[in-house]
Amino acid sequence: MTAPKRWLILSILLLLAGGAGLLYASVIQTLTNEPLEPNLVVDINRKEVRTQTQVAHLVGSPFYYPRDRYTAVLQTPGSFQASGFKVQSNGNLVEIERSDLVQFSAHSIVALIWLTALSIAGVALRTLLSDKRPDPNLFTWATVALLALPALRQTMVGAPAIGIYIDFYGFLCCEMIVVFSLLAMTVKWLARKD
Repeated sequence: MTAPKRWLILSILLLLAGGAGLLYASVIQTLTNEPLEPNLVVDINRKEVRTQTQVAHLVGSPFYYPRDRYTAVLQTPGSFQASGFKVQSNGNLVEIERSDLVQFSAHSIVALIWLTALSIAGVALRTLLSDKRPDPNLFTWATVALLALPALRQTMVGAPAIGIYIDFYGFLCCEMIVVFSLLAMTVKWLARKD
């Protein structure tokens, strides 16, 4: 099989894998946004939890998303449920954490981000070790991946802005891997002797 055919097949497979990952992320997001009206509304940004009759202040931080936990003290005890959250109530104390499906979804998206970054790093390493000149299509592929990773990160259900714990081991380091891989391929392209 010739080299252009291999690159075409590789590009098609990566495009299909990326499309499947985005489709998977959208299906998970749809599944975690339950259509039923919950009787407890958790507003992480405003640091409050609301029922139909009362508002309470949340104690906790979204930094550890998707394993973040919150507590609130309500004036009226009861049993509650909220979309995308596991809620345990012990009298007036309500403990809230992300549901298992939201946690699984977030970790799956981080795994997809890592697979994308490592595939680009592998291709960059092979390009650097090869005596042939780099294929210009690799630059397009790596640049598209660099710009697509933030969009993939935003598909995490209910994720706070960039700068949380999961970004440090799953998103920002992968962005750096892709940037350095792209930079290495560019240096090899500029240093070619043909």
